[in-house]
Amino acid sequence: MRIFLLSGEPSGDLYGSLIVKAIRKINPTVEIFCVGEEDLVKAGAKKIRGHQDLSVVGFWEGWKAQFHLRPIKAELKKEILSLKPDLFLPISFSGFALPLARELKREGIKIIYLSPPQAWAWGRWRIPFLKRVADKVISFFPFEAEFYRRYGINSLYFGNPLLEILTEKGGERKERKKVLSFAPGSRKDEIERHQPFLRRLFQRLNRKNEFIGYFLLPPHLFPNDKRQDESGMIFATENRYEIILSSELVVGKLGTIALETVLLGKPYIGFYIPSFPTYLIGKFLVRTKLFSLPNLILNERAFPEFINPKCEELEEEIKRVREKSEFYKEKCLRVKERLSGREITKRIAEAILA
Repeated sequence: MRIFLLSGEPSGDLYGSLIVKAIRKINPTVEIFCVGEEDLVKAGAKKIRGHQDLSVVGFWEGWKAQFHLRPIKAELKKEILSLKPDLFLPISFSGFALPLARELKREGIKIIYLSPPQAWAWGRWRIPFLKRVADKVISFFPFEAEFYRRYGINSLYFGNPLLEILTEKGGERKERKKVLSFAPGSRKDEIERHQPFLRRLFQRLNRKNEFIGYFLLPPHLFPNDKRQDESGMIFATENRYEIILSSELVVGKLGTIALETVLLGKPYIGFYIPSFPTYLIGKFLVRTKLFSLPNLILNERAFPEFINPKCEELEEEIKRVREKSEFYKEKCLRVKERLSGREITKRIAEAILA
């Protein structure tokens, strides 16, 4: 059997690497080719290309990128067809992956979509598109699987794969008081937009030099970067989970890192600073009132989240969160309970190979 896996960002690499390992454990003869970075290669996939020039975030940015991505998609389609895979396995990344999946489906290739488009939040026009294209959808969140089943899509849910690695990590490193971590994002444009804001925030918090601050940066963009910037924050590209475990809390971009942090038992304050065009478009398109993954899982605003916040707002929120550690421990446990499952990656791999 031959599989082609498409990841468009570090969170996709992370999920994909866990699933690649599980597939190869069940059947070591399966060949897996991928678009992705180092995590997938270490797991046993053969890299065809990286995704650093593919990944964009934001409605406006996504529209502009179509002109740049169209020839890349056409070239990638040729490469995939030359490999003659039995299965195309996209992970999230719907703006690029869904149109490509449609073209590969026409060529007779089976499609299993992992972590499908977030149509519950925006863009419900993608639902019939996904229904026609995907033979099977595997969701990593229970509310998402239920949403797609309501539309007649074969959506499976076994639990969230992150639980298997983060449960192992828990307790490895004790919390040190007054350590804060900051996560500006995993894409270059996000980091450029969020990092100056987080630097100003840390400078406000650290007027008396009482905090240690870490910038959690993606290693594929900042390899071996261990410098300290002018605000006193330490750049960290390795041992991310150990740093989170040593922190009181994490402040960062809304995304998978919020879920990783909460599954490690730490509170997460999420925010996002969109470009102005994306902000305006989002006001019309976005249907959900919650944005942080832990909040969506609990269906309540348990963890703070902000769009276009001011430094003073987050400074006050950090003080409040630090005073309510027991409250957030209980919320973290509830998220973990909602996502729990039996032999999660093994069962996902079995569903893929079935």
